[in-house]
Amino acid sequence: MTIKTTYGTVHILDAEATYTALTQAVHRVAAERANPTLGLTGGSTPKAWYAQAADTEGGSTCAIDTSLLGRLVWSCSDERQVPLADGESNFGNASRMLLDKIGVPAERRMPWPVEAEPVAGAQAFAEAWEARFGSGAAFDLCFLGMGDDCHTASLFPGSPLIEDRSGALMAAVEVPGKGWRYTLTPEGIAASGEIIICVTGAGKQAALEAVFKGDFDPRAKPVQLLKHSAEKVTWLIDSSAAGSLFDGQG
Repeated sequence: MTIKTTYGTVHILDAEATYTALTQAVHRVAAERANPTLGLTGGSTPKAWYAQAADTEGGSTCAIDTSLLGRLVWSCSDERQVPLADGESNFGNASRMLLDKIGVPAERRMPWPVEAEPVAGAQAFAEAWEARFGSGAAFDLCFLGMGDDCHTASLFPGSPLIEDRSGALMAAVEVPGKGWRYTLTPEGIAASGEIIICVTGAGKQAALEAVFKGDFDPRAKPVQLLKHSAEKVTWLIDSSAAGSLFDGQG
């Protein structure tokens, strides 16, 4: 089922179709861009996709074409300030579960500088990114998720970044109770070329209902910021998360 909404195009898919859609998006951006950049995200769905995408020997339809490895630059749309070896590290998990297995070279990886002081580290990362990819460039392909509190990337309800107008595309922010995070800002998300957001599981039903049927209030529901970029946003939602939200709209 495919539905056009004010927040982007919604596809209701099963797990296998979701993994295939993610792989196809990676292949597409690698083919279309001269020096393509990819921002991965955290969560259970990306981890499950990594297992499929790394299966280059088993003939999986979701496997990454390793001939693209000389083109893509891999990073993350947000990151916790923990060592890459930590099980909570988004880029660390991507490295262990996918990038190492398919042989992505070090020069094609750009993790956030989690060993640095957060604000200075985010600034250094942004400067290195601009030097490599140009001013005003975020990710050519940005993967996001959504929490049951409607956060996306590391933009949580009430985050000072939601209303920040500094022009920064990337920043560090301290999230109460969760520590420091590195993240794309709202402007960074808007500066991305293509945005794919995955939402799975019955636990997300209430959040999706609040986003698609509730008032527009991105300070309380940060994922609603995607409305500003709806023409380039694709939602991949499973039936458990969708519930009856989109019934009669397909």
